[in-house]
Amino acid sequence: METNYQGKTRKKQNIEGVGVGASIIVLISNIAEKFYVSI
Repeated sequence: METNYQGKTRKKQNIEGVGVGASIIVLISNIAEKFYVSI
């Protein structure tokens, strides 16, 4: 059984992970946009 503190830390890590994933998606779409414009 985990303590309340461990549960909060795990939730925070999940949120940060989602944030990183979103940043990568935005980065890729920005690069793709520039790539398509340059063709």
